[in-house]
Amino acid sequence: MDIKRKMGKGENVMSKSKKLFSAKDFVYGKFYSAEDKAKFTNQFVKFVESDFSVKHFPKWFYQQLSNTFGHIAHYDREGFYQTWFSNEKSKLDFIIWCKEYNIIGSPEYTFSDVEKALQIWLVNQKIEEKLQLGVELITFERDLRMRNLLLEKYPLDKYPMPGNNLEELVPDISELKELDRELRNK
Repeated sequence: MDIKRKMGKGENVMSKSKKLFSAKDFVYGKFYSAEDKAKFTNQFVKFVESDFSVKHFPKWFYQQLSNTFGHIAHYDREGFYQTWFSNEKSKLDFIIWCKEYNIIGSPEYTFSDVEKALQIWLVNQKIEEKLQLGVELITFERDLRMRNLLLEKYPLDKYPMPGNNLEELVPDISELKELDRELRNK
């Protein structure tokens, strides 16, 4: 099982026609076959790469995902999805949770080999960094809208702020957007 070799740093290795993981990458278990583990792992990659599209979150996948990385079921599929994938911040929290989860158990009885493979994939694909940049961009755009609303309500010519030139305090958002595009395309 040479998972690290399959996942070059930052390289997008998943394509629509080729699966990233196969049964030979995983240990046959008492309750799940290596094929089951490969199917789940490839679905996880597909789900993340689709920006967590509900279309790639079938019931079978939810049932296994809710039992990996120390997750709990949140009562049902919709509750789990709402908790972890309803906005950019919750998606980032999910990835951090999975990436930092302390893997326990034997692969003969658990998905610990799958969890390890996915943690390596998450790191090598820089998924956390890409989502973090998206969250920062959303926050920056929200703050910029708020700034503009406040400037409309309290124009500088009516309410001067000595020593503060707001145009110098606000960075150029185009650089942030370009960095976001570059990271998402890797």
